[in-house]
Amino acid sequence: MVEDEGRRTQAANWHGSIPVVLTLSSRSLSSPTMPPPIHVLVPRNTYLHVGLQTAVNRLHRFAPTTLSFVSGMIQKEPDPGASTFAEDDENDQADTNTASQTPSDSAIGRAADERYPVCWFEDEDTQFALRWHLFAGVLYDTKRAKVPSASSLPWKIRLHFTAYPTSQILPLEADRVLVQIQNFYKNSVKQALCLQYGNSKAAMNLTKESHFRLWDAVLTTTYPLHRQVNDDLPTQTQETISQIPVRVLVNAARPPIQRACRDSSVQLGALLSQWLPDYFETVNDTAQAKDQVVQWRVGGIQPGLELPVFQLWKALCHPDYFLYVIVLTN
Repeated sequence: MVEDEGRRTQAANWHGSIPVVLTLSSRSLSSPTMPPPIHVLVPRNTYLHVGLQTAVNRLHRFAPTTLSFVSGMIQKEPDPGASTFAEDDENDQADTNTASQTPSDSAIGRAADERYPVCWFEDEDTQFALRWHLFAGVLYDTKRAKVPSASSLPWKIRLHFTAYPTSQILPLEADRVLVQIQNFYKNSVKQALCLQYGNSKAAMNLTKESHFRLWDAVLTTTYPLHRQVNDDLPTQTQETISQIPVRVLVNAARPPIQRACRDSSVQLGALLSQWLPDYFETVNDTAQAKDQVVQWRVGGIQPGLELPVFQLWKALCHPDYFLYVIVLTN
């Protein structure tokens, strides 16, 4: 019964989306007219480059002409504005027909290095470059630290094709954008499994098909695909798990904090008091946030500090099996 409730919570979490308004930066514009913003529902459990791929391809036509390396040949990008939005709709319909196929015929069968322009995203409110290796939901939850009043929706994001900020975010290689994101996700999954089971056996036993299905679940935001692979793994209980894969992020610009979480019965407040003593403390056996803490978030909600981390992880972990805890401070 508890397991069924956990799976229902996981499925609901996978269905969560964030309304986004994507606008092309004026610095990346080469067309005489600015294209209109594009409204997109981006799943929380995917990456921005994945959830905004169709919108990026549309706006790329209005960006400066660049060179792309495709199958060993140099090809010139289309002229800005050469394709109309009506033509884009026809392409979208073709993509919809492809998406209705079975997983082996759709994302699993597609080349992982399909053409994708190197680009980066900027939060319009905070003016921070958004880290491509974090899930969209995690990025949105961290944005409130800089401008708390900017929590209203839709999320306004600015798209850039030039002046890549390598000092702020990890670089992306030309013609390998999706490959890099996929590889990062794959390595994160392996790391989480090693922490859970205390060894690399479960991670090494994942077949190539299983990795494809996990990535396909991220591409299509399909929880049943992810669950198929998860059901093939050895069952983890609070008594058998070696470590709980947890990453804590404090505000938007800092790197995640990741330490050993071997106490499977630890509560969220106790964990944060241990990892972030400057922001949380335990008074009379009760964990509480200090004054400089604005809020904390797990999966877009603020759970009670008395909740066990293991239960939060079972219900709200991301597709890479990590539980992301966001702490926002003044």
